[in-house]
Amino acid sequence: MAQIIMPRLSDTMTDGVVVRWLKKPGDVVNMGDVLAEIETDKATMEMEAFDEGVLKEIYVQEGQKIAVGEPIALISGEEEEPASPAPVEKIHAVPKRRIAQEKARIPQPKLAEVQHARDTADVEEGYSQAHQKRVATAGLAASSGAAGNTTGGRVKASPLARKVASKMNLDLSRIEGSGPGGRIIQEDVLAAAGQKTVVSTPSVVALPVGSGAEAELIPLTPMRRVIAQRMVESKSQIPHFYLQVELDAGPMLQLRSQANESLALSGGGKLSINDFVLKACVEALRRVPAVNSSFSDNAILRYKHVHLGFAVSLEEGLITPIIRNAENKSLRQISAEAKELSERARARKLKPEEYQGGTFTVSNLGGFGIDNFQAIINPPQAAILAVGSVIKKPVVSSPDQIVVGQRLGMTLCCDHRVVDGATGALFLQELRKLIENPTLMLI
Repeated sequence: MAQIIMPRLSDTMTDGVVVRWLKKPGDVVNMGDVLAEIETDKATMEMEAFDEGVLKEIYVQEGQKIAVGEPIALISGEEEEPASPAPVEKIHAVPKRRIAQEKARIPQPKLAEVQHARDTADVEEGYSQAHQKRVATAGLAASSGAAGNTTGGRVKASPLARKVASKMNLDLSRIEGSGPGGRIIQEDVLAAAGQKTVVSTPSVVALPVGSGAEAELIPLTPMRRVIAQRMVESKSQIPHFYLQVELDAGPMLQLRSQANESLALSGGGKLSINDFVLKACVEALRRVPAVNSSFSDNAILRYKHVHLGFAVSLEEGLITPIIRNAENKSLRQISAEAKELSERARARKLKPEEYQGGTFTVSNLGGFGIDNFQAIINPPQAAILAVGSVIKKPVVSSPDQIVVGQRLGMTLCCDHRVVDGATGALFLQELRKLIENPTLMLI
């Protein structure tokens, strides 16, 4: 007999909503069967079964929110009587004081360290080999002799635990699980790797509202809660600095117009301004790889591949889909992938690997008429590019004549622990060359 708990389907997930049950009480459940669809802070994902038997009882109904680790259903053998479940509480019914006490007792891994674990395989050889060797050794030493977490030869572990263990080259069969029935969860993997640490985030004190003020209380969605947490972490822990430039967008717009005319004749999709900006960033990162990095306690992690994130606005917040190995993709490939990822992001159908593990991010508010702005770095990345709109303004041309120019404002927001001012300026110089000579992107 085994209780099914709400799984942690992403690093930032603290609770989930059961969107739809795909099995009903009395159905036979095999290992690997999809039991339900779960809405997380980022997407709607499938929840697989890690036990076999018969679904005896469902504790949580469709549409109900429940905390990670709480029981949501029961699987048992044909002859077993279902045990009485522990009472399930909705998130909003738990007293705030109790939540604070529970959080104080439970150590939380640093978000940056979890991200670094995902990206270990992409780090420069000089960093990754030594790092992986240390992690693997620590994991084996911490977990030798683990038992009781296998079923029919298969190790019982959550999907996130499997993913983190795979990236960190840890053997799950040698890790002792602390979840229900000895199931291995992410915290067990991090503990085995010696990365179990506590992160203290400065609390935000709400100012009292005037007695005469009228306000609507809007509960935080899971996505908004994660955005708030990560942005506070970024601004409080990362020393930001900003470099602004204004580029001549005329050549890029001219090439875009010509390309779209040709694509229209062949039935291809149109290229957007943001497609050119994304491609230019990829090429600039290849030329200045120091920006394609992140900060670790003992080293700077410089990534071999460009996993390019771009911000997509949603009704409940935003998400940054990732174009993986973007350095190997053409302008048209980047354009097509960006459109497809944007559509699935708005439908909340992205997989975790499609929005986790980015190495650099582009945030473009040009479509909203914003000339220039400063973005907040998406940790653990070392930089983010904020892109404004193309505006017409008088400029002085090379023969000292005033003409109407089409100008594009950009701000590079950098982590000063990783990127110095000269390095950021060099990146923007390369970006200028590419935007103002866009045929270089096609070579």
